[in-house]
Amino acid sequence: LLRPDNLLEIGYGKIVESISDIQIILKRATSDKFGPDTSRRKKRVVLLGSGWGSHALTKILDSDTIDVTVISPRSYFIFTPMLASSSVGTVEYRSITEPMRFSNRRAAYYEAKATDIDAENKLLKCVTPSGRELQVPYDSLVLSVGMKPSTFGTPGVLEHCFFLKDVEDARSLRTGLIERFEAASLPDINADEKRRLLSFVVVGGGPTGVEFSGEFFDFLNQDLGRFYPQLISYVTTTLIQAAPTILPVFSEQLRQSALDTLRGYGTAVYLQTRVSKVGEKEIECVRTEPDGSKTDISIPYGLCVWAAGNAPHDF
Repeated sequence: LLRPDNLLEIGYGKIVESISDIQIILKRATSDKFGPDTSRRKKRVVLLGSGWGSHALTKILDSDTIDVTVISPRSYFIFTPMLASSSVGTVEYRSITEPMRFSNRRAAYYEAKATDIDAENKLLKCVTPSGRELQVPYDSLVLSVGMKPSTFGTPGVLEHCFFLKDVEDARSLRTGLIERFEAASLPDINADEKRRLLSFVVVGGGPTGVEFSGEFFDFLNQDLGRFYPQLISYVTTTLIQAAPTILPVFSEQLRQSALDTLRGYGTAVYLQTRVSKVGEKEIECVRTEPDGSKTDISIPYGLCVWAAGNAPHDF
């Protein structure tokens, strides 16, 4: 595979594919036609989802030769790596989204959720937000419904934690952050309760958890410190990671650099620590010590961001 002639062949193939994709997009951009072409029967390709896979494929499918339909309960694509930034206002939500109708204006889009597939008759059964049922015929069906946060069956996660998988998650998280500071600023709140309310915990040491921890530090020092200067001394941040290191898929140098940076921010990083339960005001954990023994830990918190991993959507 790594022989020079093979690399040249692969490189040439990628260039040809890229040129072909650009030609399709330019032809569509210069056309004054909108919506699917119903004047003749074409192969019907239905894509489920509006995430990375569906968005990328929708852009490059040639609508002159294929009848493209996108079905998803979410009408826009999200650049998910920027969700952490949008949750603290570094970027706005509109800057990290693109309507699916814009990705291919010759494609049809239905805001609906697929509920069943009739493979024998090639019919997709869907339901709209209003409860109306649809049946969509297809010749080829692309399943790209994406992932959802995984709780790993941990009690209390769904009830008490915030997530970062959608714009609504980022919006809710931003509101939750401000609410904790407003609650802590009330005159009848004692010092211990201020510390609990302003204890921010991130579960998960992957890219999302580490990115949010860094963004929150900037948000705290650049924005919150100006509006709540009397509360900053009460703020604590904690990152909990079940693995022996954060960012396990990256190089050792990058992992250590990120760990040193977080600790330099004042973030308490618990490695080899598994969350066993998320209560209303405390997070219960079990930490594995270097000698293999287990230690129970209880962390009071005001807000918890769960970024411990993903699981497939139910379908």
